[in-house]
Amino acid sequence: MCWSKETENWTECFSGLKLACEIEWSTKNDYIIYDFQKLLVVNAEIKLFIYQYSNKKNREKINDALFKATKPFLNKTTEIIIAASGNKDPEIYIYSLTKNGIVLEQPLI
Repeated sequence: MCWSKETENWTECFSGLKLACEIEWSTKNDYIIYDFQKLLVVNAEIKLFIYQYSNKKNREKINDALFKATKPFLNKTTEIIIAASGNKDPEIYIYSLTKNGIVLEQPLI
């Protein structure tokens, strides 16, 4: 999903993407990382990635891989938001990644 930036005359004044979003509901690490990599190459101000994990250890392993993958793609005008949901866990973890670092928002219940 994408939200574009444009004026009233959208056919002539497309000026980029405000938001690009990718979702992966498989809990397999390779599928999650593959979908996340697709999002990294999109030129958008905000990149939102939503994925599902199978357990806490799995979430930590996936996050390590995702956080490392973002480093070459973060600049002063880009924010990457990652939302992680456990398939048997009621909490949703929200991470905000910018050039200044990674912020873990408290889990949402």
